[in-house]
Amino acid sequence: MEEAYAVTVEKESLESEKHSENIKYSVALSGVVDERWTRAFHIVQLDSTGFFLYRLEPTYRIVTFQVGFDASPARVNRLIERLERLVGDVNHSASLWGASA
Repeated sequence: MEEAYAVTVEKESLESEKHSENIKYSVALSGVVDERWTRAFHIVQLDSTGFFLYRLEPTYRIVTFQVGFDASPARVNRLIERLERLVGDVNHSASLWGASA
């Protein structure tokens, strides 16, 4: 039976904190964030420079990223949308790997 991953970004969980000269944001993920999904995250992330700023913390099922303290809310929203694309790509890749295992 094929295992399909359906991890999503919980946008309403977005939190921020000052981190030296930047703002560090964290957002929760819902769904199964297991070892295969985590591996897929790192591989997909390496495949596109647009995803380099995201840090997955699988133990807590959160992703963090930092922006300059002067980043606009529109920029933060675009980064969340990009993270959603990354998570969608990771779901697809991890699910395919499950089908071939």
